[in-house]
Amino acid sequence: THHEFSLIIIGGVFVIETLSSFIQIIAIRKFNRKVFLKAPLHHHFEELGWSETDIVKVFWVAGFLLAMFGVIYGVWL
Repeated sequence: THHEFSLIIIGGVFVIETLSSFIQIIAIRKFNRKVFLKAPLHHHFEELGWSETDIVKVFWVAGFLLAMFGVIYGVWL
């Protein structure tokens, strides 16, 4: 159906989590510096002092919004 980009948008939270790990690995290997306090991204937020329930709530909302945008993009655009 050629909706690969829609899949990336709908699974955006998972894509961002995976990219945060890749970015951290590349930054450590190439520049000997960390971009995040910890990878994947949800651990970075834990290190910043966010509670686990707040992180889950934010990721749920972000996932819902990305899913809705992905469906809209896939159907109408």
